[in-house]
Amino acid sequence: MSRSSQKKLLAQAKKYEHVNRGRDERTHLLSGIVKCPVCGAGMYGNKSIKRKKDGTKYKDFYYYGCKHRTMTRGHKCDYKRQIREELLDDAVAEVIVKLVSNPRFADVMQQKINRKMDTSAIEQEITNYEKQIWQSYFVKAKIMEEVDFLDPEDRHYIQRKADLDNRLYRMYDKIEETENLLIEARAKKTAIEAEKITGDNIYKVLIYFDRLYKVMNDVEKR
Repeated sequence: MSRSSQKKLLAQAKKYEHVNRGRDERTHLLSGIVKCPVCGAGMYGNKSIKRKKDGTKYKDFYYYGCKHRTMTRGHKCDYKRQIREELLDDAVAEVIVKLVSNPRFADVMQQKINRKMDTSAIEQEITNYEKQIWQSYFVKAKIMEEVDFLDPEDRHYIQRKADLDNRLYRMYDKIEETENLLIEARAKKTAIEAEKITGDNIYKVLIYFDRLYKVMNDVEKR
């Protein structure tokens, strides 16, 4: 990625740096994501408020704790340890930074994105529908030509005209059906290409994760 592209990504991230829903609200990055080591349920972020003997508050302490609601073998979970949020959040971020900084990880991610976004099959489907439509229009033109050259004096004129009209109507139906399938196939291709753009953006964010993470707010980090 060029330096200008890097700056653009960082600028987009910085736009949201000061976004916060309320002065007393806090986004707990791993709330519900980190699991209790005893019962396996999600652990949730909490705030511990304690006061000194003189009534003044200690510094707010944020932690992850198990809600002790999940029944394990007929008993509620008894894991009561409070894990300091800041320590766990930083440890997880450090692991992610090391992982995405690995060139092999980057290569694997790029391969998965490219493989998932393969459009060759849908492109072949589109080509087939386009060919079918071209052939149908050709047949339609031939039928109309036959109608024009019918001899009204022919004793079988009415029956032959009716047969050709039926063939023509069926061809119109076939063209309409194939054109609808072509529209759907093109829409699928557009959706796949849009996913590829998204996938490429995800890849870029992963590669520059450590830089972007530093300027994200808590909502974006989560």
